[in-house]
Amino acid sequence: MTENVDFNALLNNTTVTPGLDLQTPEGGHAAEGQTRHADLIRKAYECPRCLHLIPNDDMPGAYMGAGSRITEDRSIEICSACGTDEAMGNGPVPRSAWPVHVDPSLYEMNKPRR
Repeated sequence: MTENVDFNALLNNTTVTPGLDLQTPEGGHAAEGQTRHADLIRKAYECPRCLHLIPNDDMPGAYMGAGSRITEDRSIEICSACGTDEAMGNGPVPRSAWPVHVDPSLYEMNKPRR
């Protein structure tokens, strides 16, 4: 049985994790050796193609994202919206052009249904 996780609450959590020093969204640095859980999640699940979260912004890390079509074996994981964009929209975009703008309607289309 899969445990239900409130990812939005986790992203907004101000609890700190020892041992890491990542930049905060405001451009400053977290306390020495500490960072917010949201920073860890963003770093771990950020889509390299559009900089949103994998598989989507509402459920980062809940399941695998799409495989980018820029490689034969689709070994670069991207978010669901980017997977849809590559399949139905802009097609594969060279990695040198990343991050790309993705139509906002694709993020809405790929949101989980409850």
